[in-house]
Amino acid sequence: LVSTVPFPEYTTGVQFFGDFGLMDEDLEYSVFLQNNESINEMTGFRKTHLIYGGKIKWFGRSGLEIGIPLLYYTEYRTDNRIYLTGLDILYKKKWFEIMGEATYSHVDTMAGSDSREYGYYLQGVYALTERLFLIGRHEYMNSRTDGGELRVITFGSAYKPVPQVVFKIEYQIRSGDLRFDDIDVNNSEQFLASFSILF
Repeated sequence: LVSTVPFPEYTTGVQFFGDFGLMDEDLEYSVFLQNNESINEMTGFRKTHLIYGGKIKWFGRSGLEIGIPLLYYTEYRTDNRIYLTGLDILYKKKWFEIMGEATYSHVDTMAGSDSREYGYYLQGVYALTERLFLIGRHEYMNSRTDGGELRVITFGSAYKPVPQVVFKIEYQIRSGDLRFDDIDVNNSEQFLASFSILF
């Protein structure tokens, strides 16, 4: 949820990006803006016609990557103003990796009130073999304007017969009162399975 809910679902604009070295480390940057209608006005969660943002990402030689986004946008029709920042991390070694992301949004509404929205996920992956992986993840999301919160603990496994093909099964334990699209936290435990191909 933290990777999707705080952000406009679709944006249409321009982006500038690049990279450079700094003291034997690598940095990436991106700056983007939108000040127009979206390509498809019929869809979009938290739709916007105005967004400014950017991100800087540091790549350490130890295998650690750290990214920091900054974002401002106004929501179409409601004119709510959202100020967002966050942190994402990735640490890789030969047999395991740890990744996570956190966001914090301050929301100013046209009614004069304000609220916060924040969340995170932290995931660990351990390679049992070159093709079989164990996965553990913890997620938390606290929605704006008393929209509720959600906690999810996930245990799973992924199998890659070839790098582009992934079979995954997972078991989730959910708690909270957040309602968002097809998420039903009344179902506090569930098994999921998926099959995906990367082209």
